[in-house]
Amino acid sequence: MSKNYKLLNTSLGSDWDIFNLKSKDSSVFANTDYLKSTNAKLGLYKILNSDEIRAQIFLVENDCGDEVIEDDLVIYSGIIFGNSTNNQNKAQVLSERFDILSFFIKEITKKYKKINLSLNPSIKDIRPFQWHNYKKKEYIFTTNIKYTSYIDIKDFKRDRDLLNIECFRNASSSRRQEIRYSKKNKLKFSKSSNIEIFLRFYKDSLTKQSIFIPEKEINRIRNLLNDLIALGIAHIFCSHNIEGEIASIAIFIVEEFKAYYMFGASNHEERNSFSGTHVLWESFFELAEMGIQLVDLEGVNSPKRGWFKLSFGGELIPYYKVSYQ
Repeated sequence: MSKNYKLLNTSLGSDWDIFNLKSKDSSVFANTDYLKSTNAKLGLYKILNSDEIRAQIFLVENDCGDEVIEDDLVIYSGIIFGNSTNNQNKAQVLSERFDILSFFIKEITKKYKKINLSLNPSIKDIRPFQWHNYKKKEYIFTTNIKYTSYIDIKDFKRDRDLLNIECFRNASSSRRQEIRYSKKNKLKFSKSSNIEIFLRFYKDSLTKQSIFIPEKEINRIRNLLNDLIALGIAHIFCSHNIEGEIASIAIFIVEEFKAYYMFGASNHEERNSFSGTHVLWESFFELAEMGIQLVDLEGVNSPKRGWFKLSFGGELIPYYKVSYQ
């Protein structure tokens, strides 16, 4: 294949989504409906080889448009490669992806003075970032490995017997114990559309951690969830305590066969209960019934959060954050 790459501006819409659906490097965070609902300022590009689109790019920009910034609502961003073309073998696919990524880096470093990206976990080869301005001390990319956890939930659709669910067998002893407790105490599980209860729990939780979140950001989350619930992309699940009151909430966003754990919060008075375990565990059954096969728990990058999520017995999955200035 000849190499005649061009970087062009593009836009969200059906053509954007059709390309992404065919790529293993896409995620729900690249979906047109999702990105529009974030109300983020976006940089959208496509890379052509001659007249064929070989990659799409989505970046979150600052207000001035001269920096690529992190956004808590756009978990993975960056490059989405197109499917391999006819007759490409493995070596050719890897070579083309390397060349496209190198071209992408060359072009975006001309456009932005600072760049921060968290790449989709499917992006394994980050050598072009590491080799940009190789052996120089400035205008280089720094890379940081981050982690998430994937849980295969196909077993949850077939069986309610805990010992027949691989995830349960792989979970920590404390997590298995809490799952049994929730069954023994017959905690109630429900689906909800009440965003305000979640936001109250969410703000209270952050306040207890001495974290202040501006009301502007709360409204942004509120608007995002309202949009995604209306579109059928977001689902709110609740665990109730023995008295029937909502104790913990988990929010997932879904695409085809995959779900992403987006938000979670609990009533602070229930912080020592096992409702947090119960709401996630029962959510897996609900999601499996919807046809979901894999759950991305979306980040295990702090000690407490990492311990809790990994205790459910999922796979530890690395992904890369790259930064440039």
